[in-house]
Amino acid sequence: MTTTIQRTFGKKSVSDPPNTLFSYGWPCLDVTTAGHMVLNYTRTGDSIFPEARYSIYRAGDPDISPSHLFRAGAFPVGVDDPTASLDLAGRLDNTGSAVDPADEKTVWVIQAFAEKASDTMGRYRLAVQKVTP
Repeated sequence: MTTTIQRTFGKKSVSDPPNTLFSYGWPCLDVTTAGHMVLNYTRTGDSIFPEARYSIYRAGDPDISPSHLFRAGAFPVGVDDPTASLDLAGRLDNTGSAVDPADEKTVWVIQAFAEKASDTMGRYRLAVQKVTP
């Protein structure tokens, strides 16, 4: 039997303040042998710096779970020179995920987030985490 879930992904999280807008980017998805999906992505907006997040869809559930933060953004990126940030973003292609071959149940994810490089500059870094759906 095939189940189809049609849903817009990328709305605000249940814990976000009202009337806030966010952008989602650099998504990646992997599926375990049990059919559980882990979707990782970067999220940013006026009220947050680029952060690394993931969501889980467990096989048989009616919908995807609320997102989880695994690395908060700590500084703006490209505020003084927005084109530098966009250029870096265009070259940042290290987002990824992979089911752990040791158990075929957990998923390793790598995702971009913003950190402070100096008092006046932010930069993108990559966070790695093991996720168990």
